[in-house]
Amino acid sequence: MLDALRFVAAAIAKKDYVPELTHFKIKDGRVTGYNGHFWLSSDIDVDLDIHPNAEKLLAAIRACEGTIALNMTPAGRLAVRSGKFRSYVECLPEQPQGIALPEGDAIDLGPNFLTGIKRLAPIMGIDASRPWAMGIKIFGQSMLGTNNIMLVEYWHGTDLTVDIVIPSLAVNELLRIGEAPTKIQATDTSISFWFGEKRWMRSNLIAGNQWPTETVMKVMCAPEGNQTTIPEDLKAAVDTLKPFLGENGSLYLTPETISTSRHDGDGTTIDLAMPGVTETQAYHQKQLALLCDVAQTIDWASYPRPCMFRGERLRGAIVGQRV
Repeated sequence: MLDALRFVAAAIAKKDYVPELTHFKIKDGRVTGYNGHFWLSSDIDVDLDIHPNAEKLLAAIRACEGTIALNMTPAGRLAVRSGKFRSYVECLPEQPQGIALPEGDAIDLGPNFLTGIKRLAPIMGIDASRPWAMGIKIFGQSMLGTNNIMLVEYWHGTDLTVDIVIPSLAVNELLRIGEAPTKIQATDTSISFWFGEKRWMRSNLIAGNQWPTETVMKVMCAPEGNQTTIPEDLKAAVDTLKPFLGENGSLYLTPETISTSRHDGDGTTIDLAMPGVTETQAYHQKQLALLCDVAQTIDWASYPRPCMFRGERLRGAIVGQRV
């Protein structure tokens, strides 16, 4: 029971402006929660039709150490009993709005889908003026993520017939659940993920999710150039230099160093051979860190044009800063 409630708990709103969003809906052996953005639902061994306060029910179940008994009191509260422990949980007196069930044709997902989500989640944009970038685009056998500086395509390998953007809230929930979804359903307004046969998540889709596909594919189809292996020590150097960054957050690469300043005798420098770098290049520290997390090889010679890179089941481009 506790496992089912924990699964659904993330879909419960933290504030009680709308009471229905802070309560579980338990009916027909299922518990469901909705926070205004996405639904979570799981099977549960409870034969009641109730709408208990989610936070208080979770606290009560956690406090139980033995067999748990649930029943409704004449006052309309849910009595939770276990040994010497008992707690009365407030329930909504009226039935809230109905549950929005998963819709659309079900498509089985392969083993690489969640890995792709993990790879691209850090690349998602946060600029509200580009809502299409605030999530992960899925289409065909690929998924795309961008923060307007980096663009990454990951091949998950499942032939999807949908072309939509998974909102960042849903992406973050997939990461929290940490379990690979087994199938997907989608419509023009929603996307749903199944975890086995009895648990699912349904998310609303964001408006304005049309990617600039023509521009994106033009970038992704650019020549890969001379791909050189990214040094294993680059990520450690990027992390080490973070406390020494200037206001612009830039790091400077040369054939033999990585530094917080482009000027000799200034800033902080780490000696590091950079094969493929022939002139001073500048990148934001955060973007270099993200690059090291996903890429294995890169064409540094394309700078200051976008530098194409490759990683396990992915390819992408990163744009540097002008020196």
